[in-house]
Amino acid sequence: MLSETMDEKFASLEEKLSKEFADIKWLIYSILEQQPNYLKNMRNTNLHDGIFDDYLSPRQDEIDKFNNTMQSLSVLNG
Repeated sequence: MLSETMDEKFASLEEKLSKEFADIKWLIYSILEQQPNYLKNMRNTNLHDGIFDDYLSPRQDEIDKFNNTMQSLSVLNG
């Protein structure tokens, strides 16, 4: 019974997030359509400057640490 409730909540959350992401995607495309060369210029700048090659976002760092912890625990519990 509890798993059914959780499944329903997850399904509802997934639906809400999908709608939110669709709205965000639409907004981004609308903005980019108003400035068609912006995205192309940003891609070229990033490729030539290598700005983001070594950049690790705080969120990605958090994810990596979590994954490493989980891997370590699974090896220890083997």
